[in-house]
Amino acid sequence: MLLSFVGIVAGFVNGLFGSGAGMIILPTLISVFNMDDVKSRGTTIMSVLFLSIISSIFYFKSVGSLQIMWYVSVGGIVGGIIGAKLVKYIPRGILKISLSLFLIFSGIRILFY
Repeated sequence: MLLSFVGIVAGFVNGLFGSGAGMIILPTLISVFNMDDVKSRGTTIMSVLFLSIISSIFYFKSVGSLQIMWYVSVGGIVGGIIGAKLVKYIPRGILKISLSLFLIFSGIRILFY
């Protein structure tokens, strides 16, 4: 039941902002469900994949540039492969600090963008 509620909140945030579902799902899986870091990342990524597919169907008409979307997607695929390969070599503490700093930086950037 709680996982479904997390999914509803994540889906709402993803649909409303076009991103952010992972920031809800990942910390919840780690802190509430005590899921292993690597498994929680994989679960989050797969969950966000489906959320993004559904959200993209509704946002499709407002895509500003399909050309830019393709370039960003190809870059994202390359970055995703590299990140997925490297994650097993980076200590958990460094990953937690890196994610926290990234979220703080992103929040500050959004406030002043």
